[in-house]
Amino acid sequence: MFRRSFLALGLGLALVLSFAARADDIILKPAEPRLFAEPRGVYAFKTLPDNSTGKSEGTFFTLDQDGKEKVVWRAKLVNIPVRAIVATKGQCVITLDTWNRIGYEHCLVVYGEKGKVVADFKLEDLLTATEIDRLPHFGGMRVWTDTGITEFEDRSWEDELVIRMKYKDWTKVIRLSLSSGRIVKE
Repeated sequence: MFRRSFLALGLGLALVLSFAARADDIILKPAEPRLFAEPRGVYAFKTLPDNSTGKSEGTFFTLDQDGKEKVVWRAKLVNIPVRAIVATKGQCVITLDTWNRIGYEHCLVVYGEKGKVVADFKLEDLLTATEIDRLPHFGGMRVWTDTGITEFEDRSWEDELVIRMKYKDWTKVIRLSLSSGRIVKE
């Protein structure tokens, strides 16, 4: 009996420590330069973070005939993006979350022409308090963009980003105008 209890305690402790180590990897690790591309590979976006300020520089580019980077725009970003969606039509970049602040301010930012901020949403702008409470919370993060929860559909040819969310007992669809930065339908 004692051995089983000790074994269960040991396994439980190992599980807790592995989750804590995973949280440290995600939360405490400094941001590094990242590269994101649209599905066709015509446009790409790279970020150069400044961990001391919590912001970064973004470069939106394409390739010229010789395969060299041809910068479309370069701008200071309001965040250090965790992920980015480069619109297929090539007119904008949508960044998701802020490094070490997942699910809070700057959780969805639309950068348009010349890197100008078209929209800057915190999670409370997209979801109700009840929906946020129902999301998984892990190491201080409000996990809203995980693959099993949220699907992003680039419909830039229709000036739209469609966000489909499904978690446990609730679903939500948000349609965002990329040119105006406004939510057009929920």
